Amino acid sequence: MFCFYSLLVVCICCAPSTLSLFVDRTNPAALSRFVEDEYDAEEAPLSPWGPYVPMDQKAFNRDFGEAFDNAHAKRATTASRREEAMTIESNRKKGTVNVVISIRDGADLPRFCDPIMRGDWGEHVSLSIYVKNDNIKFGEMNVMPNGIHEMIQIPNIGRNEHAYAVHLARKAPNFSDVEILTKTNVIHDDPDRMDQMVRYMVDLARNGTYDSVSFPWAFDRRYLNVRCDPAWSHHSLYQEFCGGDQSAKGGLIKTENYKDGSVPLQVLRQPSSFEGLPPDFGFALRTLQQPLPLVHETYGEGMLALRRDVLEQFSADWYREFQKLMYQAAAAKGASASTRDTEYDKAYSRADVKHHDDAMMWIFPLVFSRATPLNQDFPAWLVAPSTVDLFDTVDNMRKFYTPGINPDAGSCPLHAVSDPGCECPSDALWWFYKLGHCHCGLASKPDAQSGRWVKVGGQRYFAVPGRSVAVEAPGPEASSLASAPAA
Repeated sequence: MFCFYSLLVVCICCAPSTLSLFVDRTNPAALSRFVEDEYDAEEAPLSPWGPYVPMDQKAFNRDFGEAFDNAHAKRATTASRREEAMTIESNRKKGTVNVVISIRDGADLPRFCDPIMRGDWGEHVSLSIYVKNDNIKFGEMNVMPNGIHEMIQIPNIGRNEHAYAVHLARKAPNFSDVEILTKTNVIHDDPDRMDQMVRYMVDLARNGTYDSVSFPWAFDRRYLNVRCDPAWSHHSLYQEFCGGDQSAKGGLIKTENYKDGSVPLQVLRQPSSFEGLPPDFGFALRTLQQPLPLVHETYGEGMLALRRDVLEQFSADWYREFQKLMYQAAAAKGASASTRDTEYDKAYSRADVKHHDDAMMWIFPLVFSRATPLNQDFPAWLVAPSTVDLFDTVDNMRKFYTPGINPDAGSCPLHAVSDPGCECPSDALWWFYKLGHCHCGLASKPDAQSGRWVKVGGQRYFAVPGRSVAVEAPGPEASSLASAPAA
């Protein structure tokens, strides 16, 4: 299984750097002490392999387009029938919505909490705030209710998926009509758009149309999680995604069937069996009907709205076991939130980050994907009706996402090839961390080597994935770097 999931972690980016350092003028990377920040006209997620390269482009375009259209047509029809059968206005009046967040002790609440607590978004909208506190022991919590809202101190272990697991175990089986599991990091340092997205989630939840919604956040980034179970070997895309060299690859797919080819889909290869998965993930997936879908199309940003009937498929004992397994694994690895550093490279050296990425990108969206009996078979291509109705056009997505410069991405510091933290090819000029992995800069594109073009000091270089090596801290920063589109 490849490491593509960690390169696509949501909203975790390099910190901007304005540091300068003496560098060797014989090194092409030293054209400038300061690197010019350059961005794509439209923010595009990165893949270490770039575009997905099919074995037969013509056959792939045909088969992929047909499978994509069929999956969307079926799910869109299901959503339409559900809407016709529901009395939306009635649900708006009586439906309860609970918004769940987690923060570290001492952190400020996101701004959207204020209107919820004042009742501006409706008297039936409540807030559950999980505060990670070093003084709370493993297995303990301290609940501080305040009317319909509550603040819960929990152990300072893991990341927000751990808080989600605690919440679901606490509430089962007495869930709100919709439980919204959301994030607290600000979209591009823009609290207005953060407020807008969370308010949209609440308003959508009040009408109760969808079983489950997996929302985008700061990027228009939709994942195709591929699991190569031989049960799907008859599918037209199985050999393409699972046979030969393709079995170890992910990448970006642009197709006219999706947003007229203007936005790529992200192919992520997930493990085809439960072996090697953390105990909590294996436990959750084994509950589901097998085989799991060949392709699961979803947003994986850790932004979920789950209706009561989705959550009630699992017993209170199931949620308690899920929470126990998740916390046992985190405690054993010492994955405390307090040990994380703001430096991205340090954060990504921790096991809790991989667990977080997996939980948000494919475990939670799949386990809580639908309000149907757990013994109902999955289709080969699973896509939620909400992705079709809510975010399948560029215009709908741009209500919450503005393409262009992403200040959160910042600029990444360059490191000398002699600095610890990354092993690079012998002809590398420097290396840098970007989106969770180290990348090595080369003077030109080598034959048969995947990577991407970047610019440093106005000059183009080719960056290839290096091998990350765990260290206490990387070497000194020299310059900063931002990616540019491939020529």
